[in-house]
Amino acid sequence: MSNVRLYGAKRCVKSRLYEAALIERGVPYTFFDVEINDEAANELRLLYADRDLQYPTFLIGGKRVRNPSLRELDRTLTHEGLYDAGVVHEPKSKRFVRYMKPQDAFVSYSESETKIILGHIEIPPEKRGSGLGARLALEVFPMVKDLGKEARITCTFMRKVAASRPEWAEYFNIARKS
Repeated sequence: MSNVRLYGAKRCVKSRLYEAALIERGVPYTFFDVEINDEAANELRLLYADRDLQYPTFLIGGKRVRNPSLRELDRTLTHEGLYDAGVVHEPKSKRFVRYMKPQDAFVSYSESETKIILGHIEIPPEKRGSGLGARLALEVFPMVKDLGKEARITCTFMRKVAASRPEWAEYFNIARKS
């Protein structure tokens, strides 16, 4: 049996959306239609300790997740090692995030109508020195460029990474040392 269980109903639009998302991501799962499978309906009721069928609900690696956004689903799947969402742009929190367990890595930024400023990179302490920070920065740079704004870097570490690559030194207007 897979590590992902989806309790829903075939007639439920959201349940079908989640099934399509799991298929698109290549994540194996087991679907339980709680409207026709009494045993599955009882399992779902036990997850919530009440009589109502609260679906769609996932059970992912033993963790109950009810009606998540696709971003939350990606994060949960990635934390469980079932999927790699890559670097995700989270505009509300002004971050580019790589979901990881036990702690996410991210680049934070500030912005105006015409400019974006990369201000900080955070790597989990146990991953520092592994090259993850440089890889994350190099994944974020093209995403920043695609935003079509003037870009600057104030983070010393990311400036060093950008300066090591001619295309990024030029884009971010960083003088390269010879």
